[in-house]
Amino acid sequence: MASVNIGVAAVGEDVVGRAERIDWLLAAVSEAADKGAQIVVFPEGCLSHRTKEGMQAYEAGNFGITQARELEHPEIKRFRDAAHDASVTLLLCVEELDAGKIYNTVFFFGPDGALLGRYRKRFLPPGEENTFTPGEYMPPVQTPVGRIGALVCWEIHFPEVTLRHVLEGAEILVWTTMPFGDMPMGFANRIAARAADAAVPLVVATYAVPSEKSTTWDGVYCMAADAFGRVTGAAPQKPGVYVFETEPSAPIKMVPWGWPPEKWLDRREHIKDQRRKFGIVSGR
Repeated sequence: MASVNIGVAAVGEDVVGRAERIDWLLAAVSEAADKGAQIVVFPEGCLSHRTKEGMQAYEAGNFGITQARELEHPEIKRFRDAAHDASVTLLLCVEELDAGKIYNTVFFFGPDGALLGRYRKRFLPPGEENTFTPGEYMPPVQTPVGRIGALVCWEIHFPEVTLRHVLEGAEILVWTTMPFGDMPMGFANRIAARAADAAVPLVVATYAVPSEKSTTWDGVYCMAADAFGRVTGAAPQKPGVYVFETEPSAPIKMVPWGWPPEKWLDRREHIKDQRRKFGIVSGR
């Protein structure tokens, strides 16, 4: 498979109205496409985080029910139309309302605006269960440029998520998240580890670092890592649209000592086979 260009929208941390946020995000889809992106990814909770309405709802204790949207809501339709107009695959992470339950969901919209699939966050941090229902496992989503496995926020701490995605055929991993702040949790190393363990590229979509923290930040920023965990692209610490090039199916040759080239192994497939063999991650 050829390389894939993935655009991420580094949303600013300034508090704005929900309508203004939506307008910015819709413009970001078009900008990413103009920059050559085939996939566009937004950060977690992009319609509500750091919006006036979202913050007011949080203070009032009714965040979930007021901020969540059903798939057919007019706001969501605007993003489906944007994906169609820009001819890109769009990953939109929002609070989803479905059958009376609220999920932290990544919608996958294809270049024709159709729903390709979704992923609902399974691993919730303490306190989030008061708002969200944990999702059931949903496999990677087939897109025009490959199978993509999503993980949301807290799930970066669980290699089980990324490893199962890969066993189910993921060729690219995307982590969409809130900013974690100045927490010494080694996120750059954690991101690299997830990519290297899975042996597939991983792209991060999050919020831009506040300018007053730009010299001390130890949190998360928009970036990309290859299948060896090496950082291949990193966004500057300011709002904007950034495009990273990934190689989802680049061969990863593993060379056992003394073996001739015709017997070299594909590291990705060897790892998957070993995990199935020993039941480390079953994929079921």
